[in-house]
Amino acid sequence: MKKILIVAAASVIVSATPALANTANTTIYAQVAPVCTISAPGTTAINLSGTTAVGDVTAQCNNAAGFTGSVSSLHNGHLADQNGVSATQYPYTLTLGGFGAVPLNGTTSINSAQLGGNAALINATTFAMSVNVAAPNGPAYAGTYQDTISFTLTAN
Repeated sequence: MKKILIVAAASVIVSATPALANTANTTIYAQVAPVCTISAPGTTAINLSGTTAVGDVTAQCNNAAGFTGSVSSLHNGHLADQNGVSATQYPYTLTLGGFGAVPLNGTTSINSAQLGGNAALINATTFAMSVNVAAPNGPAYAGTYQDTISFTLTAN
């Protein structure tokens, strides 16, 4: 009889325990802010012949789907008379570290696959920029010759 009472008491305790059990959940999370930026040196005086280091282009994009970018030139890779008086232009070649010579006779597209994948710019990456100016296509009239190079970077 004593054994029956012990077994009965044990079964009541075992079956009663789940009735007292309670579950609580906590969800934790962290966010990474989206970043997709590009910066380039401001106005820079260069030599009218030979190669000049212009500065660094810095890009960062942390979009898991990757990014697209572009490089373009207002005067298609030529330094033009800023006052428009002279038709003389100085052609130049833009070089970006990691890319080599970048064609400027239109818009040059850049995408994440060209840089090794979507994580290529997860951290800010710097590309050295230089220009190599060739002989002018006309008389070297006095004046200021310039061009504007535009860089874009967009998350996919």
